[in-house]
Amino acid sequence: MTDHLDFYLLASGTITAAGTDWTASGLTLPAPIEQAVVLKIGPVKTAVFEEARLYDTDGDVYPVTIGQIPSAENGQGLPLSAIGVSGIVYQAIRVGLTSGRELAIAGTGISTPYDVAAWALRADDISVDALDADLLTRVLPVPTEARAGFTVKVNAAGDGYELADDGGGPSGGGTSPRYATAAQYRDRIGSDQDGKDDLLGELLDAASREIDRELLAAPGHFAPIPADAGDDPAAYTFDGNGHTTLRLRDAAGGYLIRELTAATIDGATVPVADLILQPRNAGTVGQPFTAVQRVGGRTWPDGATVELTGRWGWATTPPLIRELTVKVAQDIRDSHKGGSSGTVAILGEGVEYRDETWRIWVAAKRAHTQDTGARR
Repeated sequence: MTDHLDFYLLASGTITAAGTDWTASGLTLPAPIEQAVVLKIGPVKTAVFEEARLYDTDGDVYPVTIGQIPSAENGQGLPLSAIGVSGIVYQAIRVGLTSGRELAIAGTGISTPYDVAAWALRADDISVDALDADLLTRVLPVPTEARAGFTVKVNAAGDGYELADDGGGPSGGGTSPRYATAAQYRDRIGSDQDGKDDLLGELLDAASREIDRELLAAPGHFAPIPADAGDDPAAYTFDGNGHTTLRLRDAAGGYLIRELTAATIDGATVPVADLILQPRNAGTVGQPFTAVQRVGGRTWPDGATVELTGRWGWATTPPLIRELTVKVAQDIRDSHKGGSSGTVAILGEGVEYRDETWRIWVAAKRAHTQDTGARR
């Protein structure tokens, strides 16, 4: 058994816009790979899926045709919803391969340049066919949002496989929490006729992740992580910076910690008593911390792997964030119904926001970008 199952970058590119016709992404995949693949399109990652699914629809193989509307003749491709991406913003987007093996995208929702990338399992590690039957049933052929963006690794005991988040999330992985419930949504907008809970859940998920991106927060950190106070603390890893204070940030955004229970540097234990959470008085006023300082002038060695275990995020979602989640979800819904009135701005997903929503965005940025260590 290999030490780990590693994903490597196949190719990357940029798509400037995607309408209803097939649009080239600039990303070309190498010769056919019968292995697990992960795609990243803008801010979202798919689940692990078999690359052949990109050009196999109902048993008929048609390469997609650039400039043509998806169809049996022009290639139907694969909807993102079938490979682990949820959210109403993405449900109309499809991906496929041209005869030259270039990734193509069709659908609405992409109106600004998006980076696209594809990863595959290293051939010298393991192929899809070699994975445990139990693992295959969890990953293929129909992945779920709970496994989106996850790679496959040997478990700690070395006797089986498990999914591991490749995006810097907490060990154990899982979906990021939403910042408002369907009941709160209905109560706030004064209606009980705005869709089933599963549809509202997708809207609220999309709104929650849009808030994370705009406020430069790691996914889910305006809610408690782990969600249940009785669950084991969650662990995150960071790179040492050569300074005494380690700001809790990476490419995913800013991390918020309420309670630190354990710490290691390259696997060596660091006593929690020798660490100070910063800002020092954040906990006194009921806010989480954004950095960890070593005492005695000690530093976090540059490039070292720092693992911090504890309870993360806000203990309860701040009211302003909950209110913003409801308003953004409502505007996403209305944009897909034909547009909302009184709009003043369009953010990254092509969604028009009401002036009321925009005012809440501004207030949230003033109140909470400092939480995540963001500079705006």
